[in-house]
Amino acid sequence: YGLPFFFKIRAAYEISCLYKLFIGVDATQVEINPLAETEGMQEKNGIEVFISKEKFPAYCIDAKLNFDDNAYFRQKEIFAMEEPSNSE
Repeated sequence: YGLPFFFKIRAAYEISCLYKLFIGVDATQVEINPLAETEGMQEKNGIEVFISKEKFPAYCIDAKLNFDDNAYFRQKEIFAMEEPSNSE
C-alpha cells in the first residue's frame, strides 16, 4: 500500500533472491538496510510508467550477513573471505 506496483514486484523479487542466498550459503542472518526506491518510474494518468532505462526501480543497497560456523566444510570460500576486523 502506498508503493508503486512495479516497486512491489521488484521488492518481492529481491526478497525471493535473499531467501535463496540465505539457504544457499548457510546464513544465520541476512539483513538489508536500506531497500531503496529509484527514480526510474512515475505515475501518469493513474498508470505507473518507466521514465528511465532502469529495468527495476528497487535495489538492496547494503547488507549484513552472518554464516553458520557449523557449515564451514560446505562454505570454505566464504569463510576464507572473512576479515578479522569485521567479525563480531
